[in-house]
Amino acid sequence: MSLCANCTKGVRHEGTPTGTIETVAGVQCYVATPQGPYAREKAVLLLTDVFGMQLENSQLLADDFARNGFKTIVPDYFLGDACHKDALSGGAPWFDVRAWFARHPLGSYRASIDSVIAQLRTEGVTRLGATGYCLGGRSVFDLAFDRAIDVAVVAHPSFIAVPDDLQKYLGLSHAPLLIHSCDTDDMFPPSASAEADAILGGGRFTPGYARAHFEGCAHGFAVRGDLSDPRAKAAKEGAFEGSVEWFADSKMVTSDYVIPTQDWLLGRRSSRISAVVHAVRSEKLQHGSRLHSASESADQYSTGTAQGTSTSLSVVGI
Repeated sequence: MSLCANCTKGVRHEGTPTGTIETVAGVQCYVATPQGPYAREKAVLLLTDVFGMQLENSQLLADDFARNGFKTIVPDYFLGDACHKDALSGGAPWFDVRAWFARHPLGSYRASIDSVIAQLRTEGVTRLGATGYCLGGRSVFDLAFDRAIDVAVVAHPSFIAVPDDLQKYLGLSHAPLLIHSCDTDDMFPPSASAEADAILGGGRFTPGYARAHFEGCAHGFAVRGDLSDPRAKAAKEGAFEGSVEWFADSKMVTSDYVIPTQDWLLGRRSSRISAVVHAVRSEKLQHGSRLHSASESADQYSTGTAQGTSTSLSVVGI
């Protein structure tokens, strides 16, 4: 197995992470905790791409989830040996990605993730969500197979065996699944998206299934996109907002959580997401909660267009 060209491409995002580095069950983790009241029996695991916990992009994403009411833990499951940050877009010609991947074959990091989950359960976490990007999406599927998580989100997942893993998800998992897909993705191409819809859609996966497809985007857009590009920025933010909505709809946040006035997400409500939204509502979302951009109110959900981009988002439900 090998990584695709886009697996190590992208842009480092600017910002100052506000979480803390903590040791959980012997594994270093980046931990982002909501400032307001939150459901302490609930948590979200953010499972990273090959650049690991150390990449600021993942830490900033965890902070954003925390600002929306989710305590978020990012395990360093590469144990300090993630792909070097400078390898993004070929910035470190001395870094041998193939050798790195040989040191970290699929599944070799599962024990670290399991240790973190076991500790969280010991500390009283009874409902656990997981969001996985690229390689992290593979781990989300594996955790869902074993019913180790309760809610699942993946963005441009890697190393998913199609159709076998999708059929396995249907038969073994109980975690509602949201997939963020895109046009240019050797790891999870449009044909895989179509298979996912055919196997999990149409009410066949009863816990809940939806897929948000971002046209004009490539593998990695949800975590390493170029935020100076309006289209890439809209897609990255759209995927994040969809994930927030999915976790909230799946009861991963306490109903009385009050988003701080200056919250990152709330502060962007005046700037509409640059996307055209086509919604096909799922059975899971028919009672007033829809997968939509958080910069739009629910009654504006059916379509929304912003100036400066042609990014298109299609939402496919059960």
